[in-house]
Amino acid sequence: MVLLNELSISWIESLNISNNNLSLRVIALDKILKIDFDGVLNTSISYQLVDTLNSDTELGNVIEIKHEYRPVYKKDIPLDPFSFNSKESFNIVYIEGDFIVKIICRNIYLTEIGSYPAN
Repeated sequence: MVLLNELSISWIESLNISNNNLSLRVIALDKILKIDFDGVLNTSISYQLVDTLNSDTELGNVIEIKHEYRPVYKKDIPLDPFSFNSKESFNIVYIEGDFIVKIICRNIYLTEIGSYPAN
């Protein structure tokens, strides 16, 4: 299993959500990657700088990524009314930059889709 914090991701180009799947198109050094998160249990997306929401500023910088594979505890999903606890391990991904993305999912699939900058 590849941990996302080992990929040197610096920019998120796009984020797509469909059913219980989520995908990111990212730039990691000289590669453009598609990261598919399958079996999403929980996700949250928030912006740190409200002033940029009404401007033409592009958002997508990535400062830090944390990726763990472990059971999910109540502290991981604090607003869950069901107090979810799992003995099964999940991918827990936390991406911080222009916005903060937290994803808890069963599987992560990585596909290289091009080089950066495009030739």
